[in-house]
Amino acid sequence: MKKWLIISPVLAIFIALLFLYSKSDETINSSFNISMRYDNNEFRIIPYLKINNVIKFNNYSKDTLILSFNKTPHWTNSIKGTLIDSLNYKITEYDNDSSDIVIAYNSKEGTISIINRDQSKKDFTLTIDYYYKYQYNSILESFKNQFATINCDVDYCNWFLINPNLTFNYIKIDKDDKYRVICNNQLINKTDKSYTYDISTTPYSDINIMLINDLFYKEEKINIGKHQFRVNMLKTYSPDVDSINKVYVIDNEREHHKNHYDSIINSFIKYVKPLASKFSYKSLDTDIFEVKWRSDNAKQYYGRGYSGGNGFIRCDMRFFYGSGIAHEILHKLCNVEGDIKAPGFLFINESIIEAFTIYACYGDNKEQMDSVFTNLNKRFYDKGYSDTISLFKIESNSNPVWGKVYYKTPYDIYMFSKKRGNEEFWNILNDFMIQDIKDCKWIDFYNFFIERGLSKDELNKLKEVI
Repeated sequence: MKKWLIISPVLAIFIALLFLYSKSDETINSSFNISMRYDNNEFRIIPYLKINNVIKFNNYSKDTLILSFNKTPHWTNSIKGTLIDSLNYKITEYDNDSSDIVIAYNSKEGTISIINRDQSKKDFTLTIDYYYKYQYNSILESFKNQFATINCDVDYCNWFLINPNLTFNYIKIDKDDKYRVICNNQLINKTDKSYTYDISTTPYSDINIMLINDLFYKEEKINIGKHQFRVNMLKTYSPDVDSINKVYVIDNEREHHKNHYDSIINSFIKYVKPLASKFSYKSLDTDIFEVKWRSDNAKQYYGRGYSGGNGFIRCDMRFFYGSGIAHEILHKLCNVEGDIKAPGFLFINESIIEAFTIYACYGDNKEQMDSVFTNLNKRFYDKGYSDTISLFKIESNSNPVWGKVYYKTPYDIYMFSKKRGNEEFWNILNDFMIQDIKDCKWIDFYNFFIERGLSKDELNKLKEVI
């Protein structure tokens, strides 16, 4: 007769917990040290960043781990692309013989593979040094051999390596005589030589840094209700180009400068105040920077803005003279965040933001609001955008679909609101946007409006149109 080993429930739970603990004690922690460097060439001084990335592995037992800079479409050596340059790596600390760990760098794909040949648990530290030379077309061009801004964000290309198993600790940024650090993560240490920010609970998309040369900026503090905005306008405002040195010309003596500043501030208050009044449930404290995004002919401004996670706002001058700046601020006032892996995420993250912005900015004048929405629809067709694809089939927010995202769909939302009753719809949408919903999907929007009295048939017809 066979004898069976009988394990008590308490012992079974203990063994299970012990097993889980043994699996969960593996940690991979990444930290960064950043300092400025400068290149001198024939025409100008080009600043860039030296990044020292220290990754500590504790009880590491996987056979292979791949770290990636992630945004491969911009992985290029072109002057318009982000460049990770002169990357070197080495194991700097190890509990035994480091020969069991193999490091492989793929410069084409922007990946580093860590291979554990015997898969036994190991403690070691991997140090990676490289230079980050940001996209020149995503920053303010240089004035008189100097740059006004340096942007480190993940909207264009990651400047840091990522992996789902990787946990971030901190970023330490050395002070520089020319540049001021803007980082909305928690400052945990400040010395005469550096700033250190805690990024241990920060999502990848919210790790954004901006280095500002105050020589080029005039800051104006604006309080609207409970919200505080620090609006940084360019002092050196000139569309002229020095064709020899290929840099924008400083012209501090232009007579229109003061009028230009006053005009920006007045326009900012005009468009932001009605929007902010609808989101008084929270207090916003935000830095806003005017930057120059230029087209290839260097004289035409893009109408473009960027509001990254919990960070600052950057926008072209044109955004200050319309509802564009309010759109970027609404990204920070809205608590709902679309699930970028779900169909229709651009409806949640962009189209309803644009539609509600226009309602908030122009809603007191129904005729003007109608004209703005109608012009969006006209612009969509005038620019030749395609209406053959549903917003729920679009996987990324890029130039070919901007018309659908920012023109046609907001117009369709407006037409839907008119059928339902303007104020009722916008009030429900306002209530929806203050809900704390992360990874929001269409079904969340759908269910919220069903609960507020809209019919399934109405919402299904809206989805069919967009």
